[in-house]
Amino acid sequence: MGVACSVEEKVRRCVARHPEWDDNRISSAATAPVRLVRAARAKQGKGSAHQEPAAKQRGKTLQQFRAQFDVRERIRVGLKTHLNGVYMTDQEFREACGIPAQDWRRFADLEEFELYRWRHKTIVYWAQPKMLATMRETVGAV
Repeated sequence: MGVACSVEEKVRRCVARHPEWDDNRISSAATAPVRLVRAARAKQGKGSAHQEPAAKQRGKTLQQFRAQFDVRERIRVGLKTHLNGVYMTDQEFREACGIPAQDWRRFADLEEFELYRWRHKTIVYWAQPKMLATMRETVGAV
């Protein structure tokens, strides 16, 4: 037979053995009130694993809608975030922007993005205008 121990000791051992368990689960396993579980966690300096349910947001904002469906905006954001000091091929840039192939060409070929795009032989490159100018000079395609 095991040695009898106090409820506090059961809770302390259970908290030490299963730190990932929430307070209610430890309370059930140790047959002790939740307040004792929280006190044991506080003594061990682990804080409570009691988790409040996260408040769910109802509906979506216009910004979230645009992030999902406005391909032009996604390309604009990609120009700012992905092309800092680097160049990418057409496919790499499309994938970095998270745009499906069927939507890509229709928007990528817009005049608005012409400064950031350069076709060399059969490959389309995307970069900041200064970098593209340097790339053109390098291959003699000024």
